[in-house]
Amino acid sequence: MIGEASAGAGAAAGAVAGWRSRAALALPWAVALLPALVAFRYVRAIATDVPFYDEWRFIPLIEKWRAGALALSDLVAQHDGHRIVTTRLAILASARLTSWNILWEVWGGFAFLAATGLLLGWLLSRAAGPAAGRAWLALCPVALASIVFGLRQWENLIAPWALCMFSLEFLVILTFALVQRGRWIAAVTSATLASLTFTNGFLVWPVVVVQVFLRTHRPGAPVLPALRATLRRCLPWIATAAAVLAAYFYRYDTLLARSGAGPGPVALRFLVALGTALSPDRGVISGTSAVTPLTGVPLSLGLGVLVLAALLVCLDPRRRAQLVADYDLYVAMGLFGLGSVAMLALGRSSLGLGQAASSRYTTSVTMVLAAALLAATRRGAREPAPRALGSARWGLLAFALVANAVAIHRELHMAKFRAGWLHGWAERVRAYRTQSDEALSNPHFPPGLIRQWSASLERQRLSAFRGGPGPRP
Repeated sequence: MIGEASAGAGAAAGAVAGWRSRAALALPWAVALLPALVAFRYVRAIATDVPFYDEWRFIPLIEKWRAGALALSDLVAQHDGHRIVTTRLAILASARLTSWNILWEVWGGFAFLAATGLLLGWLLSRAAGPAAGRAWLALCPVALASIVFGLRQWENLIAPWALCMFSLEFLVILTFALVQRGRWIAAVTSATLASLTFTNGFLVWPVVVVQVFLRTHRPGAPVLPALRATLRRCLPWIATAAAVLAAYFYRYDTLLARSGAGPGPVALRFLVALGTALSPDRGVISGTSAVTPLTGVPLSLGLGVLVLAALLVCLDPRRRAQLVADYDLYVAMGLFGLGSVAMLALGRSSLGLGQAASSRYTTSVTMVLAAALLAATRRGAREPAPRALGSARWGLLAFALVANAVAIHRELHMAKFRAGWLHGWAERVRAYRTQSDEALSNPHFPPGLIRQWSASLERQRLSAFRGGPGPRP
């Protein structure tokens, strides 16, 4: 009897210990939901069903569709430097199904953002192991979530173009994950959709070839046989890429020729854009004014150098042996993120250094920071951390947590002002007939054109004139 009682007590103690262990593992993931919930509440409080900024440019597209005059050329036409076929199709679907309730585009973008968070969480769970350390495993999910759902990207969160921005991010990471698992048909589909979402989406094609090469080549082995094997394996992928890119750049009017800046400014813009995602500068976060000229740009520039250095340390090719399982995936994410920021720096180089420190560009850096954190997790789990790696990974994690906490604090204080401005704009658009030019002024289009397009929306009972409230989950 005594033995049975002792065995029962031991089993109960083991069950309690197991429960505590599972709870300790689950707690960081539960805390990681907080940045997503904060972003959800933020979008819900501010977003409104009225076009602003670039969204007005889609009204002629809807008019053509409703008149039965829509052609393929209208769908593939350039939108500045992009061919946003998927976005145009989504807008036409919204016009058909919801009378162009723009909030569906905003929440569709947020759904892709949530899907990106889940995908990165899955990759983190693959990379993590007990050897990574309890402190790291407790903080890394929160840091990753704060990067994905950070309020520093406030413009992208509340704007209708969120659907375009966040779907691209998800499709690219999904493509790399599908290639990792050998799902080539699904990967081709995802990469094609990414290419038709934003211009930098086409970077996914060459980056995947690099990913496959790194997966094929083993450390210390000859490079040439691995390169030949990669080309044979990627031949259908390369052929598809050639067809997609040929169609994409057919009669393409390049904006790069009009950027008008030398390599020096482009390099500085690249570093500023890279570091802005972690900058606590009030101008970046609040958007109330230009970035503080004496502190904002130099601070972002310095942080950009640190982010680039941290990525290189975490993906140190000299220690590939410890990262064979997912090294190629992390490199692919890092390369795509760096390439996207480089394209941004080159395409907008005529706008000055201060414009590189804009909230709308911080989303492009997400993949760079996520790649570094994932690689640091895998490295920490597979080997004793060298001093450089330890400094890089903990410094990056600390910067991500602190910078995004500051952004949440400041941006939540700005939420009521943003909501007042955006909802005030919505009321002025609805009353466009009686509004002055000053009331309808905006940075992109003259007031006369806003009146013309508002009248078109009213005639077609679309968007702000469709009647009834928009979706408020």
